[in-house]
Amino acid sequence: MRGFPKSAWRLIRNEDAATAIEYAFLAALLAMAIVVSLRAIGTELSATFNDVEDGLVAMEAPTP
Repeated sequence: MRGFPKSAWRLIRNEDAATAIEYAFLAALLAMAIVVSLRAIGTELSATFNDVEDGLVAMEAPTP
C-alpha cells in the first residue's frame, strides 16, 4: 500500500487526460460548426431546387 500515494500523485500530475479532454472538446466544437453550416447550405440548396421546380412546372410542354 506504500506505492498508492506515489501512483496517485503521478496520475494527478499526468497531463495526457487533460489533453484528451481538450481534443474531445475541440472535436465537439468542430462537429457543431459542420452541422450548422450544412444546415444552412441545405436550406439554401432546397430553396434553389424549389425555384427550379417552379420554373419547370410553369413551362408548358409543346402540344403536337
